[in-house]
Amino acid sequence: MKTSQMERDVLERLQPHENLKRLTIRNNGGTRLPHWFGDGSLSNVISLELRDCKYCFSLPALGQLSSLKELSVSGLDGVMDVGVNFYGNNSSSAVQPFKSLEILNFRNMAAWEEWCCFEGQNEGGAFQHLRVLTINNCPKLKGQLPQDLPCLKSLVIEDCQQLESSIPNSPFIEILELKECEKFLVEHLPSTLTSVRINGCGVPDSLLQKILPNNPIVERLEICNCPNVELPMSYCYSSLQYLCVDNSCDSLCSFPLQFFPKLQTLCLLGCKNLEILLVSEENQQLILPLISLHIRDCPKFVSFPEGGLSAPKLEWCRIADMENLKSLPEQMHTLLPSLRELLLIDCPLLESFPEGGLPPKLNGLYVYCCSKLIACHMGWGLNRLDSLEYFSIGGVCDNVESFPEEGLLPTSLSVLILSKCWNLKSINYKALLHLTSLKKLYVVDCPRLQGLPEEGLPSSLSFLSIRGNCPVVKQRCPKGDRRRLEKDFAHTLCTD
Repeated sequence: MKTSQMERDVLERLQPHENLKRLTIRNNGGTRLPHWFGDGSLSNVISLELRDCKYCFSLPALGQLSSLKELSVSGLDGVMDVGVNFYGNNSSSAVQPFKSLEILNFRNMAAWEEWCCFEGQNEGGAFQHLRVLTINNCPKLKGQLPQDLPCLKSLVIEDCQQLESSIPNSPFIEILELKECEKFLVEHLPSTLTSVRINGCGVPDSLLQKILPNNPIVERLEICNCPNVELPMSYCYSSLQYLCVDNSCDSLCSFPLQFFPKLQTLCLLGCKNLEILLVSEENQQLILPLISLHIRDCPKFVSFPEGGLSAPKLEWCRIADMENLKSLPEQMHTLLPSLRELLLIDCPLLESFPEGGLPPKLNGLYVYCCSKLIACHMGWGLNRLDSLEYFSIGGVCDNVESFPEEGLLPTSLSVLILSKCWNLKSINYKALLHLTSLKKLYVVDCPRLQGLPEEGLPSSLSFLSIRGNCPVVKQRCPKGDRRRLEKDFAHTLCTD
């Protein structure tokens, strides 16, 4: 208590400058905030943050700060209610509290139970210009939120398991994010939503059926950790540009691409019953606007659309942890002309690249733990890819003892990564010599590698990294190679 009193007294004696615009108070041990919060000293403050003042048990009259536009309150573990003092000395005053406030954040308020709404002559007259309201990790908060928020555009409620409030009244809400707030009431939504994110098993299963039909302009949709929530497939998502389904929607078995004519980013992660991406027969010529595609940990997924994936704008694709996937989309070299980065990780049954090879503009290729695919790496045709600059290979590649083979890689390659190639014994000097643009070589966890090429390394190389379990190389480097390498690479040799 003595320390708390001292900290409170020190802060009390600090008189803020009359032109102060931004104020942050962190880790103060006092039980209350200084009196100068209410004496007009902060009349010009536009941004205020109160953070981790864990012994403070009440909030001052912040509603009377007429210039305040942004308020963040977090980690005030002693605060149990946000009451009349929060708005001003007299909650029945005709003076409008928080008349300039636009952004309000409450986070990590462990004891906060009640938010008393303003009861002045202008009913609900507080927060008339509030645009963003975020309440995060307030597990004891109950009751109602302020309801009359005519300018509210963004509402984020996360980890508020006891909150039973309904959505505030606002005709302009564009962003709605709900996480682990099973008692929160989602009714009478406006038709202005453009971004929706739901996260957690507490979200009602029918939530999307309430939101999506009445919000045709939704552009961004994220569904996380909601296995029982259903993604409606009975109508066209005519405005959706970003969709992420993460460990959710267990009822989703197929994904009809024709229902998403404007989709640019698609992430399907941990969809345990998803089997196929498909395009209906009448939409076989559908051209998709996809730019980014990420499919991961879908154990039943086996197939892309018949005839290939026509996505001429697709630039980035990551396929990972797909235990039953045997083939990639057909005609990649023609249907995916803009693809620049392809990552294939933990696809043990994937056997080969499609006929015709890889897209000509491919800039980066990463293949890891794809044992069958790596086994036939000589047939990949990488030497024809004049734009390829980054190549990484590793994981389960038992048949790779010397790498790279002559003629395997294009001269455009600038970065080569060999990672966890357990049986790799040597690095082919002649093949490296052919790589006239090679600047960086990474060797990671290659325990059987006997050493670096006796003939040396290409003169173009400026960075060499040897990391992890490469015992023989590390033993030999100190006996002469290290001094030569450090001289050649100007101290860019990296070893553990």
